[in-house]
Amino acid sequence: MEPRSPVVGRDAERELLVSALHDSATGTPRAVLVAGEAGIGKTRLVADVADDAAADGHLVLWGHCMRFGAESSPYLPIGQVLTQWHRTAGPQERRRVLAGAAALSTIAPALGGTAGTAHPDGTSRLIPLTGAVVDRITEEKPLVLVVDDLQWADATSLDLLAYLISGFAPARRLALLATFRDTDLEDGHRLHGWLADMLRLPGVATTRLERLDLQDTEHLVSSLRGGTGIGRLSHDVFERSEGNPYLTEVLVRSNGERTTSAATTDLSTVLLASWHRLTPQARALMQWLAVGGRPVRFADLEQVAAGIADDRFRTCLEEARAEGIVRLVAPGVVWFHHPLLAEVIADTMGPGELRTRHARYVDVLEAVSEDVAADTPDHSRAAHLALHHEGAGHTDEALRWSLLAADAAERVRAFAEATEHLQRVCRLWPEASDRARAAAGERVPMLTRASDSARRSGDHLAAVRLREEAVSLVDARAEPELAVELSLLLPWLRVSSGLDDMVRQTTFRDMLSLLEGRPSSSAKAQVLAHASYLARWDGAPDAARLAERALAMARDLGSERTLAHVMSATSLLRVGAPESLAAIEEAVALAWRIEEPRLIGMAEFCRADALYELGRATEAADQSLAAFRRMVERGWFHDAAYGLSATPALYLCTLGRWPEARAQLRELLGRRQAPRPASWVRSVAAVLAFRAGEADLARTHLTRSLELASGPPALGELSLLAVLEQHAFDGGHERVLDLVEAQLPEAVGASPAVAEDLLVRAARAAGELASFRGHRSDAGRRLHRMESRVAPERGWFARRSREDHVSPALRCVYAAERARCQDDRGPLVGLWSAAEVACAEAGLPWDRALACYHLGQALLERHDRSGAAGALRTAASLATDLGAAPVVADVHALAAQAHLCLDRPAPASDRDGAQWPTLTHREREVLAHVVAGRTYAEIADVLVISPKTVSVHVSNLLRKTDTANRIELAALARRA
Repeated sequence: MEPRSPVVGRDAERELLVSALHDSATGTPRAVLVAGEAGIGKTRLVADVADDAAADGHLVLWGHCMRFGAESSPYLPIGQVLTQWHRTAGPQERRRVLAGAAALSTIAPALGGTAGTAHPDGTSRLIPLTGAVVDRITEEKPLVLVVDDLQWADATSLDLLAYLISGFAPARRLALLATFRDTDLEDGHRLHGWLADMLRLPGVATTRLERLDLQDTEHLVSSLRGGTGIGRLSHDVFERSEGNPYLTEVLVRSNGERTTSAATTDLSTVLLASWHRLTPQARALMQWLAVGGRPVRFADLEQVAAGIADDRFRTCLEEARAEGIVRLVAPGVVWFHHPLLAEVIADTMGPGELRTRHARYVDVLEAVSEDVAADTPDHSRAAHLALHHEGAGHTDEALRWSLLAADAAERVRAFAEATEHLQRVCRLWPEASDRARAAAGERVPMLTRASDSARRSGDHLAAVRLREEAVSLVDARAEPELAVELSLLLPWLRVSSGLDDMVRQTTFRDMLSLLEGRPSSSAKAQVLAHASYLARWDGAPDAARLAERALAMARDLGSERTLAHVMSATSLLRVGAPESLAAIEEAVALAWRIEEPRLIGMAEFCRADALYELGRATEAADQSLAAFRRMVERGWFHDAAYGLSATPALYLCTLGRWPEARAQLRELLGRRQAPRPASWVRSVAAVLAFRAGEADLARTHLTRSLELASGPPALGELSLLAVLEQHAFDGGHERVLDLVEAQLPEAVGASPAVAEDLLVRAARAAGELASFRGHRSDAGRRLHRMESRVAPERGWFARRSREDHVSPALRCVYAAERARCQDDRGPLVGLWSAAEVACAEAGLPWDRALACYHLGQALLERHDRSGAAGALRTAASLATDLGAAPVVADVHALAAQAHLCLDRPAPASDRDGAQWPTLTHREREVLAHVVAGRTYAEIADVLVISPKTVSVHVSNLLRKTDTANRIELAALARRA
């Protein structure tokens, strides 16, 4: 291992890292992101801590991000991590960890399988598959995963790291340490958004390394000089380095030579001075290495630098190593000690010299044997060659290899990297020869493909820019259909990316005007469909007529693709009517048949929405979740995330299937998305976190959701539900009533199910307000005002289908909450009993737990302690199973106030018989209930015997155990 200089002046930062590793080793995963300028010692500090962790039994795996081709090399650091693990793992461990993970050989060929071959069973799931492999590795020993120079990470690797972090859960022995150069993050850098998302997740911390002071610099200089002869040197070095540790080290290594004035000294200048101290041949070799752009094999470097004699090659490398310029990163592989060296040395060459050297790399890399090339993933090799061809000025070859790299990236579903390659194709296209252009295809389709790839990567801003460029190249008067087809997606992309706050109907009316007088076409049918959808939301009277025209035109054209587009766009018009579900099912089937992921997402959302509107919540959850998983398995994550988004998780949350909801949210939170869909996901995560009592996490999600949204919470935005949940959690019941009253009129016309959900939230808020002295009458008046102003034609909470059990349940909950606002509280027991039964039938455990809690309150007001205890035990059991901590706390607080015991009796067992051989089975049953604090009446109800019989059994228990009373009896049983 290459020797490293000591780490000084980093006690607090070291403690943070050590603490994170300790937590992870004991089952609490942690991530620490270490920031700072170049040369500040980020990598050195992390390596020092990681070495200590390795000595303590942790497995430490490193991945390095590279500046050269950083935008277009998917999974680069992750492939390094997996390869490093594979080299150290034994055969049995490899089989265990890699079971079912053959597809990972596409990003780390060393793992086995056919390098570069897309595995149909796995390449679409590389991120969760890598997550599963990492989890299996941590089963053997604690894992420290280090990713260096995160500012150069490719988008897909950032998605994978986000997936790992968002999946932090107890018992997972994983620590993720990452370094990044925060001074290199220009406006719009992808790491800004990634950091904003990650730092809001639990278990994630960041620290920034500052420059050393004079005392720490003296300590570092003394350590580097062996504790001798520092004298004036440390002050001189500090004056020139200004506390930058790596600059200090370089200056000390050069014995403080003043190759530049103190006023002009910076890290780049001093690094260049260290290069100048090399012999001419060693300097030339370092230039060849810098042009390589990433760690280079000895054999390749020796070939590209053919002008250096064989006997001098190793000598030059050793000279550079002794000067601290290069290091071995793997057996037979060399790279710079500090990545900034590659940059400053590359800058010593002029354009002509760079072109020559890139051309030489092309010759060597294209001549590499198949067995050596097999160690590099197809997408990485193609990307590398494309960049070297571009650097060599080989426009045609750069274009060809960029297309090959885009194809290879798409095969592993690395759409962000594919977009980079396609954008390079579009940039090179005007300069390429006619022959190369003909082979690549026309520029407008290429821009469209790049836009679609950007959309599928979640970068909707780039998708807008590329599609607008494509539209600008089309003469709308000469080719109106093509201009319109290219423009159809733009309004929606502009909204999802946050450029616009809404899609306006006039946009599509203008498109219709452009096609006025033109014959029927796919473009015209699609414009009619989009116009009908927007007309419906605007309440325009011609919405249905536009939809009918669109459908008739699509059927006349006889194109399945056009019909699928039209039916998907008009599906929302049919939501709410049972007879229209068949048409929506047809749209879903058509979208799947033509395998158009964007349409599939849209149609599947409409089907889920339609099922939920019909009260078929379980079907809505199951089908939408199945569709989401199926789309992700096909590699259509971003279409699933935009079309279905967190809809399945929201339904699952309502149905009490919280682990499934969290699993889907983890997948969504772990991937980069456009602002609007990312806001939806955060909102649902906030709702679930509030209900689970994770207030800090919930507020973090909600804050980020509102940042990502383009405006304040409004109807149709999931952030509205999250805000309502926050106000309810914080006791802001009047604010809940204000928001619901403002949104309810629009909701009645748009979605009965949404309107009824809002009304139930208002009723709960009014009920809570009514429990405070002086607020009961006002709460009741506000609720009555909402009912009277926006009464739907069919009445509130009417059953919407034969399978609808949700609406009757909500009707019962609403009636009970409404009664809390009345002076006559007599009916409450019956109303809450009915609500509890209805919620159980509808499969709404959270609502049922609340109903049982309020039933317990009502029974206590009637002095029915036995009934109240039973209701509160059911509420506690339901809430505990869910993980609804606030409800659990409320239930136990009420029970404590009423002096009720909620402990459940332990079932009688054979062990009880051995401890109490003289007791009958019935006596052991009674004893279990006594220990649980049950009254005679409660025991009699459960065991279906009379209270007098219970009394007889208790007397026998006292006699047989030689105890004086029930308290002594219970204490004796607990000790036993």
